[in-house]
Amino acid sequence: PGRVRLMDIASHAGKDGDSHLNNLIGDSGRDTIEQLHRAERLSAELITTRFRGAAGNVRYSYSVHESSAELIGGSLGLAALAGLLAEYSQRHNLRERWYLASTVACMGGLDEDGSVIPGSWESLEAKLRLAFHSALEKIVIPSAHREAALQAVQMLQREYPNRILEIIGVC
Repeated sequence: PGRVRLMDIASHAGKDGDSHLNNLIGDSGRDTIEQLHRAERLSAELITTRFRGAAGNVRYSYSVHESSAELIGGSLGLAALAGLLAEYSQRHNLRERWYLASTVACMGGLDEDGSVIPGSWESLEAKLRLAFHSALEKIVIPSAHREAALQAVQMLQREYPNRILEIIGVC
């Protein structure tokens, strides 16, 4: 904890659900793995409806840049979903390509239907403070916490008035 981390997603031919995470998993690692699998399933559904394509037999490798990073909790789902959709659109050289810039962070879990789970405000608030003091320009969070996040950023901006961090709420 205590850092903003970048994650790479690479696709490989293989059996669905045979994905690999290259980092340590903490005590609540089951939540992390569940969120990655859920993001894979939801991305395949979106690929079928949005791109009228098929995800195919693919497995993914996830790697957080800091190899010693220990992943805990279930807030990785939204970031994984966004990354998987961007990876697919680029891998298939589609007319409509999605990108997820390294200056954008996504925080939030996904439920079975693909809705963003709010999670605890305390955890999000701590991540928001870290994001504010990083090179991030935008942060995508559960819409249930958007107003509180805007207030928290305004409080931080009193001390750092030239710092701008855009808050985007999604459900």
